[in-house]
Amino acid sequence: MKTLVLIAALAVAPAAALAQDVPGGAGGSNASAQMRNDAWAAQEQLGQNLRAQGMEQQQDQYRDTQNPRRVRRAQEAADLINKGDCAGARAVAARANDDRLAARIAQVCSAAAVPAPATAPSGQ
Repeated sequence: MKTLVLIAALAVAPAAALAQDVPGGAGGSNASAQMRNDAWAAQEQLGQNLRAQGMEQQQDQYRDTQNPRRVRRAQEAADLINKGDCAGARAVAARANDDRLAARIAQVCSAAAVPAPATAPSGQ
């Protein structure tokens, strides 16, 4: 008998809770259901915005580092720096209006005077 009363009580409690959430339910209102839906929609929109922002950042980073023209330009500047021509490397960055490359060239060239590479002895 105790088991039957417990089962009946467990079945009635969820039904009473559902009745409050149902539009026009016994003593319930649509306001709480609408608030839950609004909160869910706002959370979903926030998640979509964060995912989109993350994708844009990844694309920007990829474009900045994997752009073939930028890679060639950086290689050309590196070759000029290795030959001791920091002015030429700066000119490469200036022609392309590449501020990041120009900043890196300035950092490398100002760190120490870049000597011309040593030539290998003629006997080898």
